[in-house]
Amino acid sequence: MAKALHVDSTEVIVKYMNYTKGRLIYISTDSVFDGNKIGPYTETDITNPLNVYAKTKLMGEKLAQSIDSSLVLRTNIIG
Repeated sequence: MAKALHVDSTEVIVKYMNYTKGRLIYISTDSVFDGNKIGPYTETDITNPLNVYAKTKLMGEKLAQSIDSSLVLRTNIIG
């Protein structure tokens, strides 16, 4: 289910954005990082997702980033 939600649906949206030349804001998660770094993460840090949720969110990010007009927002929704 996570793959269908985060990857497959994002792929459909990306195809549509390519067709319409639209913009995409992809809301991701800070869970793409493993939490072992001391200090805050930056967008250039190496990702290391530890569970299926985070792995599929990272896959969705990569799809979103395949179009120039995208923005990926990594946020902590809970906690």
